[in-house]
Amino acid sequence: MRSAILRQYRVFLLTALLIMPAPQAYAGNYGPAPEKLQAALFVKILAMSKEISSTENVSIHVINASAVATQLRKAVGRKIGKSVLAAVNASDSIPAEPPTILYIGADTDTDKLVRYCRQNGVLSITGIPRLVKRGVTLGVGLSDNKPIILLNISSCKAEKITWNPTLLKLSIIHR
Repeated sequence: MRSAILRQYRVFLLTALLIMPAPQAYAGNYGPAPEKLQAALFVKILAMSKEISSTENVSIHVINASAVATQLRKAVGRKIGKSVLAAVNASDSIPAEPPTILYIGADTDTDKLVRYCRQNGVLSITGIPRLVKRGVTLGVGLSDNKPIILLNISSCKAEKITWNPTLLKLSIIHR
């Protein structure tokens, strides 16, 4: 009798697991992370890119997110792999000189900014999780008050960025 109940329970559990949607299906439901957490995560995550961590100086240009720029400026001088975060600039438009990284802080002109990044070999990042689906390469956010990392693999290729395989395992992947 007990084995029959266990067998039914296993069948129920297996069926439930098979019909549950994958975590990636909820990618649009994540919220933004606080600016201080975003800055800390990005500094750590950027060290996991061979291209970013092997350049001499890293510059970040922040568009439409002055609070994020303020937090990132606190990290100027910190090491990112073999590199150093040398400068953090902010504005509400495309910079005249391409930075190493472009932080997109609003949902306006996303397509134009993503094209700019791809044409200039600039890594696009954001704290607005839904923008990763729209072509931004790297995003951070919150799910149930826990930090999440989102990666758009197509954008990684377009921006010629490769990541340590560990980051791929920790991230929610978009294609």
